[in-house]
Amino acid sequence: MKSILYLIAIVMFAHQISTAQIAVKSYDNSSTQELPPMSSYDSVKLSQLPEFKLPEEATRRLLPYAVDNSTHLWFRPLIAQVGLECGQASSIGIVFTYEMNYLRDVPGNLPENQYATHFAYNFINGGSDAGVSFYETYEILKQAGNPTVADYGGMSTGGPSRWMTGYDLYHNAMQNRVTEVYSIKVNTAEGIQTLKNWIYDHGNGSSAGGLGCFYAQFTHPPVVFAPGTPEEGKHVIYSWGNSANHSMAIVGYNDSIRWDYNGDGLYTNNIDLNFDGILDARDWEIGGFKMANTYGSINGWGDNGFAYMMYKSVADKWQQGGIWNNTVVVIDVQEYEPQLTAKVSLSYDCRNLIRVMAGVSTDTNATEPEHILHYPIFDFQGGCNPMQGTSSPSTIEFGLDLNPLLQYVNPGSEAKYFIMVQENDPFGSNTGTLESFALIDYTNGGILINSMVSEVILVNDDITMASVNATVNHNPVIITSDTIPPIPLYSNYSYQIQASQGTPPYRWHLVEDYMQFDSTSTMSLIDSIKLQPSSSSNGKAKVVLPFDFPFFGEEFNELYVTVAGYLMFENSLVPWPFYKAARTYFIQTPMIAPVMSHPLVIASSSDGIWYEPSEEYVTFRWKLSVINTPGTSFNATARLYPDGKIEFIYGECVLPSYLERYAGISQGNGQNYEIMTYDPDFAPVTGQFVRYTPTANHPGITLSVDGTISGQTYDVINNMPITVCATDKNNLKDYKTYYLVSEGLLMEYTIEAGDDNVVGFGENVIVNLEVTNLNNFAIGATTYNLSTFDPYFTIINGQVNTGGLLPDETISIDSAFLISTYNGVPNEHLSPFQLTATSGEGTWSRSVNLTAYRPVIEISSINVIDGNNGVLEPGETVLIAIDVLNAGGADLTNAVGVISSNEPNLNIYLSSVNIDTLETGDIWHMVYAASLESEAPVSDLLEINLTITGDHEFYYFKTIPIYTKIVAEDFETGDLSAYEWITGGNNGWTVEEGTAYEGDWCARSGLIIDNQMSSLSLEWDVAYNDSISFYYKVSSEAKYDFLYFYSGATEMAKWAGNINWTKASFMVPAGEQTFLWKYAKDYSVSTGEDCARIDYIIFPAMAVETPSSEVPIVTDRLFIYPNPGRDELNVKYTIFNPSNVKILIIDMTGKPIYSFNSGNIKQQGEYMLKPDLENLKSGLYTILLITENGVLAKKLIRTQ
Repeated sequence: MKSILYLIAIVMFAHQISTAQIAVKSYDNSSTQELPPMSSYDSVKLSQLPEFKLPEEATRRLLPYAVDNSTHLWFRPLIAQVGLECGQASSIGIVFTYEMNYLRDVPGNLPENQYATHFAYNFINGGSDAGVSFYETYEILKQAGNPTVADYGGMSTGGPSRWMTGYDLYHNAMQNRVTEVYSIKVNTAEGIQTLKNWIYDHGNGSSAGGLGCFYAQFTHPPVVFAPGTPEEGKHVIYSWGNSANHSMAIVGYNDSIRWDYNGDGLYTNNIDLNFDGILDARDWEIGGFKMANTYGSINGWGDNGFAYMMYKSVADKWQQGGIWNNTVVVIDVQEYEPQLTAKVSLSYDCRNLIRVMAGVSTDTNATEPEHILHYPIFDFQGGCNPMQGTSSPSTIEFGLDLNPLLQYVNPGSEAKYFIMVQENDPFGSNTGTLESFALIDYTNGGILINSMVSEVILVNDDITMASVNATVNHNPVIITSDTIPPIPLYSNYSYQIQASQGTPPYRWHLVEDYMQFDSTSTMSLIDSIKLQPSSSSNGKAKVVLPFDFPFFGEEFNELYVTVAGYLMFENSLVPWPFYKAARTYFIQTPMIAPVMSHPLVIASSSDGIWYEPSEEYVTFRWKLSVINTPGTSFNATARLYPDGKIEFIYGECVLPSYLERYAGISQGNGQNYEIMTYDPDFAPVTGQFVRYTPTANHPGITLSVDGTISGQTYDVINNMPITVCATDKNNLKDYKTYYLVSEGLLMEYTIEAGDDNVVGFGENVIVNLEVTNLNNFAIGATTYNLSTFDPYFTIINGQVNTGGLLPDETISIDSAFLISTYNGVPNEHLSPFQLTATSGEGTWSRSVNLTAYRPVIEISSINVIDGNNGVLEPGETVLIAIDVLNAGGADLTNAVGVISSNEPNLNIYLSSVNIDTLETGDIWHMVYAASLESEAPVSDLLEINLTITGDHEFYYFKTIPIYTKIVAEDFETGDLSAYEWITGGNNGWTVEEGTAYEGDWCARSGLIIDNQMSSLSLEWDVAYNDSISFYYKVSSEAKYDFLYFYSGATEMAKWAGNINWTKASFMVPAGEQTFLWKYAKDYSVSTGEDCARIDYIIFPAMAVETPSSEVPIVTDRLFIYPNPGRDELNVKYTIFNPSNVKILIIDMTGKPIYSFNSGNIKQQGEYMLKPDLENLKSGLYTILLITENGVLAKKLIRTQ
């Protein structure tokens, strides 16, 4: 397993796939370059940064209403970027500078306390001015540091190709480091509060707070705050565009600023501005962050480079007004002390053909290193330029930090240290020399240890090595905890591992390890499920796994299959336009990769991705081609097992040599990964088989960054190896392997319930126990108790006694407990029980969670079958077909479905149907017969009552609307008065004459300008799953200015461009919905009429008020006897809370034939009623007991 050290890569091809910088839209700015959008690599990496978590105590405190960190002395004066380095201008020039100055408490207005943007930028940008995300350069600041402006000679001196020369400058840069990079999701009130805490005091009680970076589309602040409001006259951005092409910094917040989004003249945070039915931060008009910009002219942008951005603008979805991924990135920094460094002088004319590495061997006579250190600088980078850049000298002097190599060497022991220069020049077109190499030992006063190397000519297309022996008396980190205490089963566990020496504080992590096995096999051509990725060239498809899959200590039940040949565990927002560091992407991204290569595509119908699931394993198969390259192919499978095992099998692979690709598995933390080859042109052979087996799984056990091992486990752990790593402030490390064991009583249980062992409503449940003594001592006679406070369960037998148990002895206790499930238990009700074992030696307990199920009736569809228009009209006799779905987890048995109505002109002929069992997930097709008298007055709808009863006192009641005409909005009233329409946005919708789809009138969006929107919405209570349809017409800028249609919070579709009248239809679920049509413009360009129109909307059936639906039965009891019976009927009922009581008997048409009303409140108790049913005909009836606690229903059968 690799730690932070990267093993050697033998070959790195110079030819790389060209990566176009895609400008989504041009911005008229003659003095600055166009900003390209963020690459998918960057977007994926930024979306997977570890999340910053607030300490518990910080979440409950009150913060000041405003903080502005740009006023502190640590903040440097803003300076404009000179090219496309916005990622570095914001992250290094502003944020890193501020954080380092706060750490050292020095002023930010001095060059020696400011940090250059182009040191890191120029290693990644390919030697020219190309946008680079701050994530990639933050990696350089983690491992190599960053020079000050004083040392670099300016922020960007020498332009985008210059590499700094001079060992002392590199040594100074090493001392300025990023330790960790975190993300904060700001799409919720909690996320915004977390960022505010960071701004206030870094979230940890510091004397001052920090800054953050984010990506969004560059824009000039379009407006200023209104007079009379806080910060009046200051610039504000209230909405962002659709391209993540610019990085900016957040420097403060203000809870009082405000912007009137809906134009109602009020400033609120409690109005549903976006009509999604949810009140959240996306509806806020009050509060926002202060930000700083570096692109263009500082004086000409906002308030001298600053502006406000509303909280809503960070919470809104990206490409709907929000920032990229609703993510702000923050950093921790440190002062770093290199203890051992390499001083190197190197000459070469085409620097992107060479890589520099360092290594060490404890064998002083070794000819090659045992451990090799890879750097994010001098790594086939910088374009084909001399070492110091375009038109600059070919010789460069630099320093490399060797601290990470010291973990392999005992203090005071002699070791051999190597410098390696790898050349990738198969044609021998370039030459160079290793001018000199020396060590500098700062544990011994900075003594120089020279290797005596002088002008060594580099070996062509190979590795040139130089070495020197040295004894370094470094101060190592030592993990001092000898053992970890046993882990008690079922209990929360916590233990602090200790370390000493080195330079605290220590950062801890678990070392995850896999064993690799190589062989040959035949690839299976699985084809059971062909997946449909989101794109044939850069898409992915989500797959839900049939089991929890353990991967590097975490468990996953879903993943994403990519067209690029690998499996990933996070859904990135952006596809892959381009990326810059493929191997770094592999190491820093959680993935399972038979191959990882951007140019792979689904090029024909025979290409694709297939999936085959089973309980034993899941298999994925790729058949892909290289884009625009006939005759190429990639064939492979990946198989995943529930125990974490992974297998790759390769078929025929024909891939061009220039195609950069890697293979293996990676946890994505830069530390734990298995890479099949460091060569960028991984070439599998047909039949190649690779298996990765985890050496240990430790579910439920985690290690915090401060060294606390904690968790809770329900599994037996027996000498499970777990390796931890402690890293000190200066990247010195120590590793230690512990062997975990669990202790206590292992109490496992099984249940017996009905004929399917699923806990159903009204069922009795038997609980069986199996107990194993995992303690190292015997226990005596033991009492086991099962308890719960859940009112939906009654424990009939909750205690059992057994004899003692010796260590490792197991006992089985059949029918240990008996539980009764209440008839009225809700579906999917999770009930917590506590199982406790008590003996003279101690007490052990665990939670037992039982999930109970009941039938849940949902109306799937209602159809009036009249042979005509599907509408019940006067004079018609029809069939009413009602499909109901049992969406619950329990079967409904002996079910009876009855329809009834109080409509005087509606006659029901066939009113009752029954079914023996309505199984879970099944649909019951019920058909009834009815007619509407010809004299019936014309109305919009009729109300029909559906009652369903069944065993275990199941009762369902629903009032169903049956429409007598089509419910539509055609705007022919000439206004919006036919329904309770709500207009919103910057300018609401109106009706328009002369352009309609049918008739004379239609609705048209309001006149708006860039970055504005116009909305039209209607609240509608959908009676059952049904459809909505409408006609739309759009005349707008294609791909940018959209008509959106939402049902609730779900975006159903969007359209842009020139589209003539077109019908759209969508299924919508039952329940309260807000139908929203929204026309929204981005930041520039108007095309066509710049509007949207809609017409002839056919609505779904609207729900009518139902007195009671599926009523949870709480405590009352109802018994009837004899049943079936003839003349006599006894009704015995029990109520447990004072209530008025009503008893109804209804026939199959739904008409009451007997009614009893107590007329007053009856007290808790048992009552008897004997209805007079002398004239009751034989047949099937329903008897209802109605109290304030709910409704009980039973079938009543009367015979002749």
